[in-house]
Amino acid sequence: MTEKKEQDNDTKDRLLLDVFDSITEGLSILDLNLNIVLVNAWIKKRYADRLPVIGRKCYEVYQRRETPCPWCPARKTLETGQSSCETVPY
Repeated sequence: MTEKKEQDNDTKDRLLLDVFDSITEGLSILDLNLNIVLVNAWIKKRYADRLPVIGRKCYEVYQRRETPCPWCPARKTLETGQSSCETVPY
């Protein structure tokens, strides 16, 4: 890849991360095992006492549980392949 394309990709990546961080709701990206891969600034601020959160299980960090939450929308999505939404207890 040329240096110009690398710079363009870096600029696009930074823009996407800036947009992700500017959202004023908590956002997490999880892997297939419910490990936290990426969080936005809101999550970092709200869960500052539990940092670092990257690489940890979502249910451990957000709900202080040892097992996945029974209402977990991520698990429903992984099981069905369909989008899922849930109001999660805070």
